[in-house]
Amino acid sequence: MVGENIIKGLQQKTLFSLCKKHNWDPLFFSSIDADVNLGDLDRELEVCSASRNWSVFSALLKAAREKADASLLKHLANFDQYDASERVAARKRFFALNYLLAFRPFLRHRADKYLRQILSSEMLKPEVFGRKNDLDIAERWGLEMKFWYSQGNYKIAANLGQGAARLKLKHQLITHYLKISALSLDRSNRLIVLKGIQKSPNRTRSEYEKAIIDSWSVDPDCSDYLELLRKVLSFRMRKKGLYARLSEDLEQECVDLELNKKLATLFLGS
Repeated sequence: MVGENIIKGLQQKTLFSLCKKHNWDPLFFSSIDADVNLGDLDRELEVCSASRNWSVFSALLKAAREKADASLLKHLANFDQYDASERVAARKRFFALNYLLAFRPFLRHRADKYLRQILSSEMLKPEVFGRKNDLDIAERWGLEMKFWYSQGNYKIAANLGQGAARLKLKHQLITHYLKISALSLDRSNRLIVLKGIQKSPNRTRSEYEKAIIDSWSVDPDCSDYLELLRKVLSFRMRKKGLYARLSEDLEQECVDLELNKKLATLFLGS
């Protein structure tokens, strides 16, 4: 039952223990005797999903549903698209159909049907695939991926790329947009995790800073991580009163100098 964003009967300590059981250090739950806040559950699920920790994600959803009323069940349905068990089931079903993909008519039918299934999971429909019937199936699939990537929907573009692999479709467009979509999606997920760490009452500012640096070290071409680190350093220096008599330009130079020190320390330590 949900009342004023509190899930009655679902204890913080229950979800805290559940997370620990799955080797997940919770960001928004603690071992106290208090009902769970719906916003905290949402944030924990979002970070679990972004981290691809499907075991704890599914366990949290199951525990919440056991205490849910109709309103909460409807709310939790928004997370169903991330259910890992469905992904595994889909892979198993495709394995049985692999031998049929060599037959062109079957491949054409299967490609159209599967592409629509992938898009409909996000309430979308094909924008390019059905309009370019004069082109090869693989090229049309790649053009569909290109369209969704251009719309900033990296998740759909990446899912289409994975679907192409299961259908054994090969084209340079598929290869290219799967690669860059996966990278963009990974960056987006990392930023969700970093935001969760920043908002978490269970993490310190130093842990947040370290998480940013760790993310940048894996993907140094992403400037978003450096911008987050600049904000952390700027906040810290302001809190210490180090900017009291500095102009805005000098303030930025000091932040950049501190940032370069952090990165130099990382390189020297590696």
